[in-house]
Amino acid sequence: MQEKNTEYVLTFNALRDNIKLKSRNALFGGERMKNNIAFKNLKTQMAIKEISIKQIAKAINVNRDTAGNKLSRKSPITLKEAFLIKNNFFPHLPVTYLFEELDTKQIISTPKKKAV
Repeated sequence: MQEKNTEYVLTFNALRDNIKLKSRNALFGGERMKNNIAFKNLKTQMAIKEISIKQIAKAINVNRDTAGNKLSRKSPITLKEAFLIKNNFFPHLPVTYLFEELDTKQIISTPKKKAV
């Protein structure tokens, strides 16, 4: 009886690890890199649907690095690009939900005034 319980635990752990691997590969397009997607709900939905940054890049007609920069907010993402992502991959979800940020302070930034 003890062996069967151990077998189930091992099977569960293997399944859990496989799901983590699939999610990581989906987010990073199969490439190893740090995950910097600034939009928490988009990041979650991409993992659930196993959508890669490379797929997002193709949908918005940019290269993979540019898409990564846009999703990490290193470069601006246009409203048109946000809707292309939503319509191509997540038509059932509101764009405002997908592009909610990890930290709302990132949205509101006031430019520093130059000293005169």
